[in-house]
Amino acid sequence: VEAYVQRIHAALQEQGRSDPSKENMGTTWTSAHLLGQSVVVVHLGDSRAYLFRDGSLRQITRDETMAQSLIDSGIEPASVAKFRHILLNSFGGGNDTASASIHALELTSDDQLLLCTDGLTDMVSDQEIAAELRRHTTSQSACDALVKQALANGGKDNVTVVLAAVKSETAMA
Repeated sequence: VEAYVQRIHAALQEQGRSDPSKENMGTTWTSAHLLGQSVVVVHLGDSRAYLFRDGSLRQITRDETMAQSLIDSGIEPASVAKFRHILLNSFGGGNDTASASIHALELTSDDQLLLCTDGLTDMVSDQEIAAELRRHTTSQSACDALVKQALANGGKDNVTVVLAAVKSETAMA
């Protein structure tokens, strides 16, 4: 995974060097890879992965932003909001290096795995996300509702939401 991350990062940096309009171009990455009844989440930046199990939502990834770093050092969250979009780790974006964090989880029947951009999480709280996941019976209707809510709350950033539902342990084998 790390070699792949470095190749993508180098390619984006090269694009920036060869085209001044793309000088600070960058992106985040959150992906999920099923391996039997396990999932491996690969993450850079501030797009997120969540596990929704038994009605509870748990954030799997950590935002790799200046704001989160300041919060981790003890600074009050409300005072660092202006730093929430300063990425400390991403592909390209002027960063010298990129490094993926990797999270492995065991999945059980009825788990849901949510991958989303900050276009959702900046506009819809974790409690609201969990309520929508409880309310909807299909992944598509839950995704549609979450995107609609983010836009209704004033979202201007791209809102990408992917929801994978585990229907049974035997279906994953």
